[in-house]
Order: sequence, then structure tokens, then C-alpha cells
Amino acid sequence: MWDENPENWLTLTVPLKHGAKGSKVLVTTRSNKVSQIMSPKKHPLNPLSNYDCWLLCQKKACHGRTVDLCADLLEIGMQIAKKCQGLPLAAKAVGGMLSKSVDQKYWGEVLENHLWLEDEDANHLLRALHVSYEFLPLNLKRCFAYCSLFPKGYLFDKSKLVQLWVAQGFIEDAGTKSFNDLVDRCFFQYSPFHYHTEGIFVMHDLYHELAQHVSGYEYNRIDNYKVAKLNDKARHSSLVPQKNHTEEAIQLGSLSGKDLRSFLFVGRTEIKTDKIPFCLNIPCEIFLNLDCLRALDLSNTDDRREIKSQNKNLVYADLIVCRTA
Repeated sequence: MWDENPENWLTLTVPLKHGAKGSKVLVTTRSNKVSQIMSPKKHPLNPLSNYDCWLLCQKKACHGRTVDLCADLLEIGMQIAKKCQGLPLAAKAVGGMLSKSVDQKYWGEVLENHLWLEDEDANHLLRALHVSYEFLPLNLKRCFAYCSLFPKGYLFDKSKLVQLWVAQGFIEDAGTKSFNDLVDRCFFQYSPFHYHTEGIFVMHDLYHELAQHVSGYEYNRIDNYKVAKLNDKARHSSLVPQKNHTEEAIQLGSLSGKDLRSFLFVGRTEIKTDKIPFCLNIPCEIFLNLDCLRALDLSNTDDRREIKSQNKNLVYADLIVCRTA
């Protein structure tokens, strides 16, 4: 948990006060403030030992199977695990990366990667995740960076996200393999609130921070539209509603940037509700002048216009309005 707003926690705990005698609620967090709000009883977790870190790495690298590794490979693996600083998520991320090739040369390249040495004072976990990112193929790096357009805690619909990647030319039509590859490397996890067959995924908040870090100027997510300024250099932009508003009226008189390829109105989750977060007042010709636009999502708005047929390059257009009368 990372929500540090006491009012939200007060609302959440109301029904929990009427549980059966002896019931317990376990909350995990990286925030001391959250732990203070929830309970005076705190149990700080110690890092894993280097050996336990290696066992977690090895399990992920070998897909849970028992594999006899040669002495040299075992030594390299132990050194890599040591660099994870006892952090389980780092061990899982690195293990997922090692699973792509159980080979001495490849593991040696991971061990000697320069990112382990950069900025020793930086977050050890983010550094480990960054190493994992560096070993992604170029097309998966682009797919991962695209996720920075969505807010932290977002529920990703696998099918829709793959369509967006295909629209940008990052992957071919058979994009399921690419998505599953990112799942295997721990960049996505199944949503704990849905059946696996529903295809809904979440991204750990630290992976989300990494996506923002690597996305650079090409990606521009706007969380506060009232003070928003669209980046002229951005090729992909998104607008996200504020947490405390159910409907927001947006006056958008112009969209600059001839190279804009994505423009998304993103809900805070991908799960549709009867509420539409954005009420738009946007001249239709704005979108028609964006010749490079390949993905437009107005499904979280009250807009009902026909645009796709008028823009030759538009590959993905979600203009369906889910609002009920």
C-alpha cells in the first residue's frame, strides 16, 4: 500500500472493525507514514540473505525446475544475487532476466553491466530493475516505456494494450508473445482482483517509476489538466483524471506537435464504469491535423464523433462511449 491519505484509510477500515474475533489484517508498505496511519504495531522486514536471494533468483531463472548448474555458472549467479542487496523484487526481476539464456557468457554480461556501478547512493532496487530493462529487446523496451502513459496502480487490459503497441508498430499482430515475455520477466503481474482468464494485469509501482524514468521526452502523461501543457516534443500523450473528480470539463483549443502518434484519455483503471471522467470541448479538426496520429482513445469521454474514417494513418481508435442513460 502507498496511499498516505488518512481519510482514505479511515473509510477502508470501517468495515474491518466488525470482523470475527481473532481476525487479522496484514498490510505491507514501503511507506513509514502508511504504517503509522494503519497501526502502532510495525514489523520491519530485514533483507534476504545473499543465499536466499540466490535461491529466489535461481527459481525464477530455471522456471521453478531443479537444474544442475556448473560451478562457474553457479558462482556468477551468486555474485549477481549479491548485487540485489537482499531485495526480493530485485531477485525476481534479475532471475526473470537470467531465464532467457542459462549461459555463462550471457550471465557474465549481466554481472558486468555498468548500471550496477552507477550512482551507488541510488535505490538498489531501481538499479536492479534498470539492469533488467537494459537486457530487453528493443521492441519490448518501447512497449514498456509506452506504459508510462498510464497512472500508477492502473489495471491493464492485455488485449487493449497489445492493440496500442501494434498500432505504433512496436510489435507485429501476434503481440501476445511479447506481452507474455514481459510477464515472464516480472514487468507485469496478474491482477489479484481478477481471474487469470480475464487478462487484467497490474504493474508494481517501482516498475512504473522505471517506465517513467526511461520514457524520456517522447512520452507525456498529464495528471493535472488544469495546469497542463502538452509537450511539443512528445510523440505520445495522455490525460488522466484527478482522483477526487468524477467528471472534468476540458477546453482544448489546440494540439501542437506534428509528430504526435498517440493521444489517450485514460481512466484511472481500465475497468469501465457508468461515470465518464472527461467532458470534452475539442474542435474535431484538431485531430484531423495530426497527420502522424496512430492511436486515439476517447472511450473515457463523452465524445461521439467519427474520426477514424477521416484520418488515413489512424490504426487504433477507441471511440466507444460506455455511459448509460
